[in-house]
Amino acid sequence: MRRRTAPGIDQLADEPVTLRVTWWGGDTRHARTQEVFDLFEEKYPDITIEPEFSDWTGYWRSSPRPPPAATRPT
Repeated sequence: MRRRTAPGIDQLADEPVTLRVTWWGGDTRHARTQEVFDLFEEKYPDITIEPEFSDWTGYWRSSPRPPPAATRPT
């Protein structure tokens, strides 16, 4: 099986890895996303996911620039 990697990466890490993941949404999405992270970490014990969850309005507060007025939630 051929392994695909990002450009410039030609080997696996020798040390544990932490991935920071940010997402937003409601409580249901948060619970399901966390379940997937837990299953992933069980399968890959050397990879830790550092979750950063926010509700929907939190996404807009942390966005680097405001969206066009016509698409912004009220």
